[in-house]
Amino acid sequence: MREKSYAKVNLAINVLNRLSNGYHDLDMINVSIRLHDTIIMKFHHDSEIRKITSNDENVPTDENNIVIKVIHKVQQTFKLNFGYEIHIIKRIQQQSGLGGGSGNAAAVLKILNKKFHLNMSAVQMINFIKPISSDAPYQLFSLTSRVRKTGNDVSPFDSKLKGKILIVKPKSGCSTKDVYAGLNLNDLIHPNINKVEKAMKEGDVDLLSRHVGNSLLESAMKLNPDIEPILKELKSFGFEIVGMSGSGSACFAYSKNKKLYRLAKAQLVKDNYDICKAYRIISL
Repeated sequence: MREKSYAKVNLAINVLNRLSNGYHDLDMINVSIRLHDTIIMKFHHDSEIRKITSNDENVPTDENNIVIKVIHKVQQTFKLNFGYEIHIIKRIQQQSGLGGGSGNAAAVLKILNKKFHLNMSAVQMINFIKPISSDAPYQLFSLTSRVRKTGNDVSPFDSKLKGKILIVKPKSGCSTKDVYAGLNLNDLIHPNINKVEKAMKEGDVDLLSRHVGNSLLESAMKLNPDIEPILKELKSFGFEIVGMSGSGSACFAYSKNKKLYRLAKAQLVKDNYDICKAYRIISL
């Protein structure tokens, strides 16, 4: 069985506070783009067959891979005993803030839900996977959404933001754990997520450009000096909307002016980056 897991872009993230369990209370606007990994899963009656392979040598092929946690939880919860082979075709780089690993976990849960006729509803799948990955609940559906709490409160909405988003990821990455650990809660930017949602519903790029922001940006830039120059260069091209996705290090840019994408493509040297390409936004 085969399933795509799409990259998510956090157009805006507001970190509200740190919770007693160490997680953070968030308010975000997420979109998904056509950049995707592909999960190919085969099943065996022999439960001893457990194999993960990937075209990316950096992908864990042991218990450290988040997809194993999903499989084990399904097996234990539903009393299933099966062997498997998984091949992960990676296009979404690790430590990019684009949700590669969590998207893979969501894709595997969808495969298992279909394969074994588990009949899990959307709410049940969210509740099932949220203890494993905070990004995975959104990536079960990959529709433009407002995402709250620790990532488990997902509210899709119809957005008029269409077209493509340019993604530029430096060869260096960001550790999500380190970025959150470096947050100074008393000195964060707090983008107005209500305004961001309104702008997207109305297709108001000017309003969106004034309110897009990421509470994690300062912490990420302190840890990774490659982020700030990319943001400055994207702004210099004239893109109205420029930001960093998630905890980084991938940066994004958006404009209704298609000439800017051609300009960026001509001037950015792709060999300098892990990703340097425009991808279409997934919409209803």
